[in-house]
Amino acid sequence: MNHKQTLLQCALALAALPLAFGAAAQDFPPNKPVTLVVGFAAGGAADAAARLIAKKLGENIGQSVVVDNKGGAGGNIAH
Repeated sequence: MNHKQTLLQCALALAALPLAFGAAAQDFPPNKPVTLVVGFAAGGAADAAARLIAKKLGENIGQSVVVDNKGGAGGNIAH
């Protein structure tokens, strides 16, 4: 095995090292209300759809879901 192959194998091993550790996840179900951000003003079709989704999501996870409307800039404020 030559020097280049050894360096390449070491580099690949070091690059793969972070994949060996598990990611820390948040608690489920959450301890506080979940916020669903909508990029359009309240009262429109997007708001109505978000409220239907929030209701069903809240029932499924057993936690309250709050719809937060952030209208303006073509929906870019909610990003």
